[in-house]
Amino acid sequence: MTITAEGATKALFILDACNLNAAKQGQARVWAEIIAEALPRADDADLMDAIKRLARQRNSESKGGTWVTPGDVIAEIRKARNDRIDRSARQIANTPPDDGTGARKAFAAVRAAKEAS
Repeated sequence: MTITAEGATKALFILDACNLNAAKQGQARVWAEIIAEALPRADDADLMDAIKRLARQRNSESKGGTWVTPGDVIAEIRKARNDRIDRSARQIANTPPDDGTGARKAFAAVRAAKEAS
């Protein structure tokens, strides 16, 4: 489970088609390596979700211009992960502590996961 050159190629194709990056030969391998080093547990599905969100959000008035960089993608994947963890934590926090499901342990695990991401 990691970002692959094939996944990065698809991501760059989308960005190029949306005028958010000018893909160059060899760029996909570099992006895959940079993103995988920053987020070793991220996979191509995480990458595609982030790319599509960025493509929907960016416009000619976007902060920092319109180009999408590996750093933008890394930040977007982290944001999505933290949002999922926060939603899980809220669900667990709303579970009565004495319901016998181990909600407190689950909440601690969610908190640890967020700190690790």
